Amino acid sequence: MASSQSAELVEIRGFGTACGSFKEKELLSVEEIYHSLLGRWLNKAGVSMRCNILQTRLDAFLHLPVEFSIGGLQHCTTLDSTRKILESQSLIGSEHEREELKDLFFWSVNVPSTDIEKAREEAYTHIQAHVPPHEAREYKKEITQQFANSPAFNNLASRYGNFQFSFQFSDLLSLYEAQFCEGKKPHLSILGTDIYKQEIAHYVVVHCSDSSRFKDHPRVPRLQTRFDPPPNVFLVGDTLYWRPESTSNALKVLTKDGQLTACNQPEPCTWFERSGHCSHFIRCAWNHLVIAFHIPQGDALQIPVEKLIDHLSACSALDPFMKGNLRMKKNEAEKYIKDFQQQYLGRSQELRPKVDSSHGDQFGKHSDQTPRTETNIHLDGKERRREAESNEKLCDCGDHEFRISSNLVRLKYPNVSPNRSRHDGHTHTGTS
Repeated sequence: MASSQSAELVEIRGFGTACGSFKEKELLSVEEIYHSLLGRWLNKAGVSMRCNILQTRLDAFLHLPVEFSIGGLQHCTTLDSTRKILESQSLIGSEHEREELKDLFFWSVNVPSTDIEKAREEAYTHIQAHVPPHEAREYKKEITQQFANSPAFNNLASRYGNFQFSFQFSDLLSLYEAQFCEGKKPHLSILGTDIYKQEIAHYVVVHCSDSSRFKDHPRVPRLQTRFDPPPNVFLVGDTLYWRPESTSNALKVLTKDGQLTACNQPEPCTWFERSGHCSHFIRCAWNHLVIAFHIPQGDALQIPVEKLIDHLSACSALDPFMKGNLRMKKNEAEKYIKDFQQQYLGRSQELRPKVDSSHGDQFGKHSDQTPRTETNIHLDGKERRREAESNEKLCDCGDHEFRISSNLVRLKYPNVSPNRSRHDGHTHTGTS
């Protein structure tokens, strides 16, 4: 991976104030970020990140060798944006104040609970080699529960809205390939790293092979043989893997000199004196992987409304909620989804594709908050064959086989003003 000194960090500003830093074309490690923040003036987010890394950078919990195969993606948004997505039957790129995030539609990876539990056991096994056996047994609950406890692994709530669109990564790649890449496989490239108070957001961009915008961006490395340690994000065959360094936003138990520290106070607290356990914790940096699809201005990724509704679910609001008074209870969101089902199902042919408004605000300005997703899939594009329905055709493009409805062709919109209001799905705001 390129040196973190190859380019200066660029300050991120949100609502007129500095809220983080960005490094283009690199997925920085925790250690690279730490050294990048030394010896330079820092905004408030940089000071917080440096402090959070300093407290845990040498701890075994920060570098657990666990990786996840990426299977599903999820986009969380508000009621109004959800309604517009359904009405237009499309996803559009962002009109973002940050140049590097324009014309992108953002998804977050979602690690299934089964993968999280498996990874927690792997993490516990790894930690056992670093501490005395009796301490590992005594604090197994704290050890396992503090792994994968960051917002990036919270699949039940979002800070960006109560409506989740969840799709398999391979399905989105196939649609993108058909509608934008003329049957050629899209490329996965490294967009860069956002650095906030706690969150380290790594961006991977999906784009067509002939895109001039990303021609100088390094591709996600494809490993022929494994080596240790592997990159944060890499491909083996056609499977994308994510290897986050830190999955915790707070640690209750630390390792120091081969021993566990189960109370993070200068002096042991009363609870710890009585039971050997306590609820005190320290904050630490945590990794987040964002997958961005490049959708040029004037274009849209078309998806039939029936499929959109079939992949739509409600989620709870996660604090701090970034969409102001647009939050609602999960059961209220579920009622709206039932209304959408009655309103839109069976209407894909009569709804005219429209691209005219926001499709959610999930990233890019910042709040140390994250969206949701899903995992565990091979990107081989294979699907079971079946008889094509009346409004479908079967397309074979290279080794990808997929079906697209007649209204899923790539569309240009000459009647849409290039200056129309568009918003991305990734808008961090700078709070913590």
